[in-house]
Amino acid sequence: DTRGPQGPLSRSVRFSYFWRFHYTIPSNESYHRLMKAVENIGREDLFPLINGKRYIPEVYLRGSSRTTKHGWQPCVSNPVVARIMAESIGETFAKNRDKIAESLSVNDGYGECHCENCKALDLPTTDINGRVDISDRYIRFNNRVAERVHEQYPDRLLAFLGYGPVRQPPKTVKPHPMLMPVYVGSENTFEVIDKWAATDIRHMGMYYHHHGYWRLMPMVYPGLIKRRIDYLVQKDLGRHFYMEYAGNYPLECMVGHAISELTWDPRTDPAALLDEYCRLFFGPANAEMKEFYQILENGFD
Repeated sequence: DTRGPQGPLSRSVRFSYFWRFHYTIPSNESYHRLMKAVENIGREDLFPLINGKRYIPEVYLRGSSRTTKHGWQPCVSNPVVARIMAESIGETFAKNRDKIAESLSVNDGYGECHCENCKALDLPTTDINGRVDISDRYIRFNNRVAERVHEQYPDRLLAFLGYGPVRQPPKTVKPHPMLMPVYVGSENTFEVIDKWAATDIRHMGMYYHHHGYWRLMPMVYPGLIKRRIDYLVQKDLGRHFYMEYAGNYPLECMVGHAISELTWDPRTDPAALLDEYCRLFFGPANAEMKEFYQILENGFD
C-alpha cells in the first residue's frame, strides 16, 4: 500500500474486500462491475429510471481504479444489460480457466428502475419502494444472464447475494440451475432455506455479519452457527459460507475459531471446541471463562 500509514479498521476493510472478491465462490455486489458502468456511463438507457429521469451514478477513484457509487440498480429489462454482463462473466471465465464461479449480485442500496418494462417484470403485489415481492424481477434478469453464460460454461456457478431486493425467493419463476443464492442472514435462516429449497435450487450459501464492535456485550453463538450449517448441509445445498468478521478482541476470538472449524467439518462439536479454546487460551482461568462464554451464548440464543 503506497498511501502511507493505515489504521487497523482501514487494513481490515481492505483485507475483507480482497477476500469477498477473490474467494472460490465470490458473492459480492457486482451488477455495476459486470455491466461495466464506468465504461458505459454515457449510455443512459442502461441505468435506472427514477423520478422520471435516468439516474447516472457518480464515478470516483477507489485506489487506482475508477468505479461508481452504489445506491442504484441497472435497467434490468434492457436486454443490452444482460448481454454486457454475460460477456463480462465469459471474459472472466476465459481468463481464469480454473475459476468455478462468478458473482451476479445486485448493487448495494436501493435505486430500482421504474420504467414500464422493468415494472412489467414485477408481480401485482410488488411495492418497488418497499421492496416487497420484487425478487422475481431480478431472478428473471439473472436467468437471462445465466442462459447466455451456460452456452459456453455450463459447469460453472453464478452466485448472488440473497439480500436487499432478493432477500426472499421469487414466487413466479424458478432460478436457472447455474444460479446459487447466498442468503445474507437477517431473518429466520431455517425458514428462508426452506423457501429457497422449494424453488428447486441445487446449491446455496450463507453470508453473515459479525460486527461485535457495535455491541456492548460480546457476540458468542457457535452453537447457532452449527445448527444453521447443519440444516443447509442436510438439505444437500451447502456449498459456501462467508462471514464479515469484526470481533471484539480478545473476548470474541473463539467465534472465529469455532466457525473456521465448523465450516471445515460441520460434524464438529461446538462444546468440544469451547473446551479446547478455553483450556489453551486461558489456562488457569479455563473453567471461569468457559462458564462466561456459556452464559453469553445462552443469552444470544
